[in-house]
Amino acid sequence: MQLKFPALTPWNCAQVGVALLVLWPAVGAGILVLLTLWLWEKQVRVLLQDPWLWGWLGLGIWLLVSSSWAAFPNEAILGAANFLPFWLLFAAISGLVNRPEQWQRLAWLVVSSALPVVIFALLGLAGLETPDWWSSILGWGLVPGGEPAGRLSGVFIYANFLGMYLLIVGNLAIALLVAGCRGHSSLARGKIGFLGVTVGFIGLGILLTDSRNAWGIAFLTGLAWIVYLGWRWLALASLSAAAAVAWASFGPMAGQGIIRQIIPRFLWGRLADHDFPERADATLRVNLWDFALTKIQERPLQGWGLRNFTPLYLEKTDVWMGHPHNLYLMLAMESGLIAVMVFIALIGIALFKAMRRWRVWQEQNPQTGAIILGYLLAFASCLLFNLLDVTIFDLRVNTLTWIVFGVLLSVGRAPLIPEIQPADEGSYVHQ
Repeated sequence: MQLKFPALTPWNCAQVGVALLVLWPAVGAGILVLLTLWLWEKQVRVLLQDPWLWGWLGLGIWLLVSSSWAAFPNEAILGAANFLPFWLLFAAISGLVNRPEQWQRLAWLVVSSALPVVIFALLGLAGLETPDWWSSILGWGLVPGGEPAGRLSGVFIYANFLGMYLLIVGNLAIALLVAGCRGHSSLARGKIGFLGVTVGFIGLGILLTDSRNAWGIAFLTGLAWIVYLGWRWLALASLSAAAAVAWASFGPMAGQGIIRQIIPRFLWGRLADHDFPERADATLRVNLWDFALTKIQERPLQGWGLRNFTPLYLEKTDVWMGHPHNLYLMLAMESGLIAVMVFIALIGIALFKAMRRWRVWQEQNPQTGAIILGYLLAFASCLLFNLLDVTIFDLRVNTLTWIVFGVLLSVGRAPLIPEIQPADEGSYVHQ
């Protein structure tokens, strides 16, 4: 019997890279880097004809140029690596993945790692420690008890990164589940069962990350799905439960004691920040934001250079903080107000086109409409999460974020490469 291996095509490479990214990041990311170079070499002339893409290229050039006047130039140059390669990736992906079945296939590949990720995280929270050889091969190891202690982190270095990852895969898993429930084949029922279990574990994982940011966004996106499905009674029940939790956490004293006896303490105690009463002032988000705003006022146009928040804040407070816990404030401080406005505008234009196209797909093919909505809510989760945190410093989360954005580009407008269309899921043909 002769073994038949899949053809070495960009689409097959993309699938392997995405499938391996989270659990074997060095290999998965390496494949995606080679894929990006491959696609750009094949597509560069067509890509450079797109005016919208020139906006991203111009912004990238600005980030590099701004390092020349940065307070710490070397840090600024290194900081560009958190942006530029990923922008090249989403541009290439948007021209490769341009059919509904490919959007769905990529969603399956992203979601496929969710169940083992949560199981590993639960084992780590229970005290399991992986041996040294494990991390040397896979690039990650379990921290017994989680990082920070008592919070679910698993294969990620920090609980907040796991929370962001679970928001991405959670919305895609729900999208696949909704689309599957609208199918009628017996095969679909098996997939629906798997997705139901996966969504349950993802929800448990988000809860145990102890991330208030992830909790809030999970509630909002969950409510969006409930409204989309037309479950008004569940929407009302969810809003009522959220109001009760908010009252237990921040509401007036009248009746608060009674509600706190009903609502679990780990919810209202975490939301009200009672669990960390002696936190240093220099680590509070409000003080980080105040420092960033002050620096923006000093250099509103040119900024201070990428990755310069940390050394500047260290100079002022003698406290090391990796970022100001707000991506948009960080970009405004480090690259200037014009740069962050261009960044937001470019994303906004792409999302507007994707949402407009989603409405058409929803009318013509509700299953594809559900998949697109999953990508929209996954990327919206990233945008919201970065209002209170910065996730670009994790390779896997950052890569998944821009892959999702690349899919939305292909949804929202014609492919970047109109001369090249996938003949099937494994090859390109020139028309």
